[in-house]
Amino acid sequence: MSDSERDNHPARYALAEFVNIYDEGIYFEPIFRFVQGVDRDKFIKSLKERVSGHYRVADGEKVSEVAGSVALPKVISSIDAFIKEYIAENGGSVDYVHGEENITKLVKADKSAVGVMPDTLDKSDLFKYVSKEGAFPRKTFSMGEGVEKRYYLEAKKIVF
Repeated sequence: MSDSERDNHPARYALAEFVNIYDEGIYFEPIFRFVQGVDRDKFIKSLKERVSGHYRVADGEKVSEVAGSVALPKVISSIDAFIKEYIAENGGSVDYVHGEENITKLVKADKSAVGVMPDTLDKSDLFKYVSKEGAFPRKTFSMGEGVEKRYYLEAKKIVF
């Protein structure tokens, strides 16, 4: 690739956002799993049997707590693996929801839905975990509430 081609290549620029996670204004929020199209009792019973660790389950009008001492990222990985396997065997779908109020409202409105709510990651644990274990599971946490998210509408196909 010539200098001119490299200087004008669409992959030359990248959008990056730098954030100081130690700033008190930056906080981590958990991302909840909204599972619908399932038999609530069967799903919850199987989930509690298979996934140990600390998390909460929204079931219609109530939220129950599951106690355990497994590290948060491993709990999330286990929850996600369970949901994937359950859906493959029994049907249903999963979506990811920000905010406890949002997920409990969705679960109350759908008798075939369950909300699985992992704990919040303490941001002081971020670098310790990554240096020891590697990347977090997908959809572990979000920086801030869902309504604070930015939405990027521009997209480009970059071809090398």
